[in-house]
Amino acid sequence: MADDELLSQQEIDALLDHSDEPEPVTDGRSDVRPYQLGREQRPSRGRLPTLEMISERFARELTESLRGLFRVGFEVGAGGVETRTFADYCETALPPVSLNVCRFEPLSGCGLLAIDAPLVHGLVDLYFGGAGGTERASSKFSPTELRIIARLRERIFSCWDAAWADILPLQTASVDEESNPHLLNAFAAGDLLTCVSFSLVHEELAGMVIVALPYKGLEVHRSLLDSLGRGDGEDDGEPWRPRLANALLDAKVPVRCRIAMAELRLKDLMTLKPGDVLDAEVPPYHQAYVESVPVFEGKLGESSGKLALELKGGLWQPGKERSE
Repeated sequence: MADDELLSQQEIDALLDHSDEPEPVTDGRSDVRPYQLGREQRPSRGRLPTLEMISERFARELTESLRGLFRVGFEVGAGGVETRTFADYCETALPPVSLNVCRFEPLSGCGLLAIDAPLVHGLVDLYFGGAGGTERASSKFSPTELRIIARLRERIFSCWDAAWADILPLQTASVDEESNPHLLNAFAAGDLLTCVSFSLVHEELAGMVIVALPYKGLEVHRSLLDSLGRGDGEDDGEPWRPRLANALLDAKVPVRCRIAMAELRLKDLMTLKPGDVLDAEVPPYHQAYVESVPVFEGKLGESSGKLALELKGGLWQPGKERSE
């Protein structure tokens, strides 16, 4: 072997001594750090006032629903809205906790419904006639507790969908269940969830419910949620307006019609008895009202054996004179 192919003792010492390695060049920019795509916390673009409004509506709906289920009054309070990674949530969730992996169609991705153990234990005690203050030290839920969770989950899903109905109709369904967040494999550690927390309180009972929506699925509809949350009154043609108009058209309103009218003195009214006949004026056409607003005129008739009102002309228009 040629001598020029061998390392000298000085070269061997340089390889073994790491202190002689040159310092990395930073060009004075000590704050530069690598950006790892998919692991960085994406900044939220501000609060979602419409989601907060939906949360308040959901709290009211759930209050009424729980009163019907447990026959007692609950105080359901809507907490804040925050975006967290699934790993951050796992650090604060102590098992057992009822974790329900959910789909919120048409939102893409999966979300979570989390019900903490003290609330479940208290609801079981309350359901069987207790005060709701019982707690049980266990790493798993009993069959009875699982049945209470299923009934509560059904009420939550129903109220949650109702709170979204006139904004973005949702269909919420559970696709998986787990009591230990560290065993839940439906999410990666860095997956972002928009979490809305709710407190449930009744005498000695207190607990938390968290609805976590998929951040990516919610971002697609952010413009809709922002436009609904603004209170500036601008008319810039948001897509929610046709849905709101259609929802108003489905509203039911009572219509009343006065068929005849008679005037009596008070002393005559006090002397009325069965069989008396009142002289009343019956006009040929009758006005129909919604509350105190006239909507149309009609003529009395019969339809399918029932008293009916045949519409004359169109609906009343503002400023239109009534026909005599």
